[in-house]
Amino acid sequence: MGNFKRDNANFLATCNRCRRCVKVCPTSGLVPMPFPSGILVYEIPELIPRKGACDLCMLCSKVCPTGAIRPIKTEKVKIGVARLDKLTCLAWAQGKACLICKERCPADAIIIDDSKRPYIDSQKCIGCGACENACPVEE
Repeated sequence: MGNFKRDNANFLATCNRCRRCVKVCPTSGLVPMPFPSGILVYEIPELIPRKGACDLCMLCSKVCPTGAIRPIKTEKVKIGVARLDKLTCLAWAQGKACLICKERCPADAIIIDDSKRPYIDSQKCIGCGACENACPVEE
């Protein structure tokens, strides 16, 4: 799930699925999980970077009535860690010059090797989805 760093079991128990965080998300990246995801997570907010990256505005934590999403300092945000698909990445799969992910990463977590291919520094990556949102490769 794409919410700020939290105890997932506690989040599932605390979130009342009110959708306030979804409604207030300025990038429209937070969406309620669909029923096929499972009854336990149905309607739980999830970050879908292709729809919108997290811009760290913290509005979701400000409107959450249950405290499931708690306020956190932006420098402590760790939503997750991006994964690079070498089979579809233009630089890896086709040898094309593409640095869009590096240009968009607010955490400077994309490293470019000598062959102009990106790597993700998992220690720096905050999981905001900016790289995926900007990626020109279609799903």
